[in-house]
Amino acid sequence: MKPYLQFIFKDRFTARWLFIAVAAIVLQLVVLKWLYPFASYFVDSYSYISAAADHASVSYRPIGYSRFLSFVHSISASEKLLVSVQWLLLELGVLHFFFSVLYFYRPGPRTRLLLFLVLFFNPLLLYLCNYVSSDAFFAGLSLFWFTGLLWIINRPRLYQLLLQVLWLYIIIQTRFVALYYPLVGIAALLLSTQKRVYKAAGVLLIGLVSFFCIERVQKATESATGTRIFSAFSGWQMANNSLHVYCYVEQDTSGIPSECRELAAFVRTYFDTVCPRLRGLPAAATTDYMLVESSPLMKYFYYKWRKDRLPGYFEAWNAVAPLYSDYGNWLMKKHPAAFARYYLWPSAKTYLAPPPEIMAQYNEGADTVGDAARNWFRYDNKQVSCVFKSLQGRVLAPFPVFFLLANLLLLLSMGWFLLVKGFREASDSMNRSLLLVAFFFIMNSCFSIFATPSSLRYEVFPLVIYACFSLLIVGWLWNNRLRRRFSGRS
Repeated sequence: MKPYLQFIFKDRFTARWLFIAVAAIVLQLVVLKWLYPFASYFVDSYSYISAAADHASVSYRPIGYSRFLSFVHSISASEKLLVSVQWLLLELGVLHFFFSVLYFYRPGPRTRLLLFLVLFFNPLLLYLCNYVSSDAFFAGLSLFWFTGLLWIINRPRLYQLLLQVLWLYIIIQTRFVALYYPLVGIAALLLSTQKRVYKAAGVLLIGLVSFFCIERVQKATESATGTRIFSAFSGWQMANNSLHVYCYVEQDTSGIPSECRELAAFVRTYFDTVCPRLRGLPAAATTDYMLVESSPLMKYFYYKWRKDRLPGYFEAWNAVAPLYSDYGNWLMKKHPAAFARYYLWPSAKTYLAPPPEIMAQYNEGADTVGDAARNWFRYDNKQVSCVFKSLQGRVLAPFPVFFLLANLLLLLSMGWFLLVKGFREASDSMNRSLLLVAFFFIMNSCFSIFATPSSLRYEVFPLVIYACFSLLIVGWLWNNRLRRRFSGRS
């Protein structure tokens, strides 16, 4: 097998793919900035910008993207530069992934064309990069990380372990959903054909960087807020998720941790009023209990802030998180069947067809931005505009269905592959890679369903992986099974 760079630049066919891809990348960025001269914002955008402006060591969200904002801002305050860098980073990840797939699996011409169209003419990726948000940054880094795992499986080298450590460190600092990534990385190492010492070193490095990231965040949070915690957001989320069962179970507080009894009283008072109404509605997974001011979590938060005389909102928000985590764990363990029925099942349905959420409209339908964005990007005023205001919602409306189809196609194609015993004819490289994709699918699905109600922007990276490997499997089945069958009949 020829060297990878030689395969890309000196092979006549792949060089042509590269030329078309680069032209498409540049052209799409130009069109994006013509249609949308300003970036798009939502509530998280201002949290990231504020953390960057304050040079904060911790924030409501992981701090990695805020540091990325600071880096780009040190070059230029132009938001066009930020969007361009996000787009180029994501597309570099797509390019590396695409050519690695061609290099290792050699798909047929039709499959190559479909892969190319899915990856390089995908409006979801383009719109994602126009947001001041960690989503595009995270998706680009994740593509580099996952492609590195394919290399570890197919052509393992020592430097790839070091790259894995680098990607994991940056990714975990960017979004805490990546906490399951080390498990996927370990699975890739176990699937590789390298010696045991290589695998052991990889597992050790992945474990060390994960521990270091968690420990570092805990210390920084303790220093800034007085609470030693890795993710306050996850504590709030745990309590939010567990409260979905409250109206459908017996109100029994036996066995509740003593420190949670005061919170339980707030919860009981709230649900005594709202349960009759909630029982008449279809079960739905939401984040309302951690966001709506009238919710018991928010009311207890304000009570605790005043009672303990905590110095500020952020300190109080972190201070209650360990308690919320304990309460949420207790409620889920006490009523596992109800939790599965009233939270996990609705969350699973949301995961399979994730709503566009903030991506349904450009800038959430607003014609202005907040002061934080105006100051950071040095706008003349707070007004923003675009050429076609309703275009984004119309273009992205089918993507929840596309994600559902990508999940179904991946499951059906893998099932078909197993049914016809394709693993006996497929290369070891293909079989090991499909095992990795299957494990990633399980981990991402379980995490997405359990952790928080899903949103389309959370599933962009998995959508790319599922769609591409579905096409690879279907292409393999066509070339190795169906074509023969149809040829025999004719």
